[in-house]
Amino acid sequence: GVGALWHSQTGRKVYEGSFQNGERDGYGTSYSDNGQIQFQGQWTQGKPDGRGTVNDLETDKKVPEGHFASEEQGEKKTLYYDNGNKAYQGGVKQGMRDGHGIVYHNETGQMLHAGHFSEGEADGYGTSYFDNGKKEYQGMWTQGRWDGIGAVYDRETGSKAYEGHFKA
Repeated sequence: GVGALWHSQTGRKVYEGSFQNGERDGYGTSYSDNGQIQFQGQWTQGKPDGRGTVNDLETDKKVPEGHFASEEQGEKKTLYYDNGNKAYQGGVKQGMRDGHGIVYHNETGQMLHAGHFSEGEADGYGTSYFDNGKKEYQGMWTQGRWDGIGAVYDRETGSKAYEGHFKA
């Protein structure tokens, strides 16, 4: 049938869509803790499976659209923007970037971030790049933010501007 799943503690909607045998199954939408759409697409036995989209929870913009296979969670995937350009290449788990991966710019195809991801966010060691292709930051990340030892680079010259400890 069709219905919604609500978080027992917060009362927020977690999922809305089709169910079968008590599991998310068919077309549905999952939501983040703050109510933003997290994944929208096909589900099988409680996991993203088939065509779907993932939203960047910081910008609330659709990031990759691709094919998700529930039996392949945790494997390497290539996901694409609606315009056909590569959006992300790397590990995917439960419909989110997870493990080592690379994020690409929607229009230019330039690499925007290469590194480790956890639950869709940059987490661990990684490098972000300006849209001109030059390094922006290289170092440790926590939940998508600079956190720990790292270095910031000058946008124009590409030279190291600051190196030290960052706090998210």
